[in-house]
Amino acid sequence: MNDKSLGIYAVKNKKFYYLETGEINVVNTITRLRRTLIQRRVIDFDERYGMDTSDYKVLSCKQAKLDELDMVPIYISKHIKDTVMTQKKDKEKLEDKGIWGD
Repeated sequence: MNDKSLGIYAVKNKKFYYLETGEINVVNTITRLRRTLIQRRVIDFDERYGMDTSDYKVLSCKQAKLDELDMVPIYISKHIKDTVMTQKKDKEKLEDKGIWGD
């Protein structure tokens, strides 16, 4: 997750959703997130009234961290999810070792 990336804060369930893309640079993250959150019924969409922007706010990942929001990743693909999870596990293993490489 890049601190400059944008995400969507869902007001109703008080969670911040961001698109996890790993090392891949994606430019239309808000559009993809909005579609996904509509499909998952996190954000309401009524064709008669259009998007009700009071349902969500667009924030940067850096701002979400500063506000200590509950952050939920939305992975762009299963491969990216597997890669990111493997990297997190490897990082945790390295942090568990002492300075002497136990």
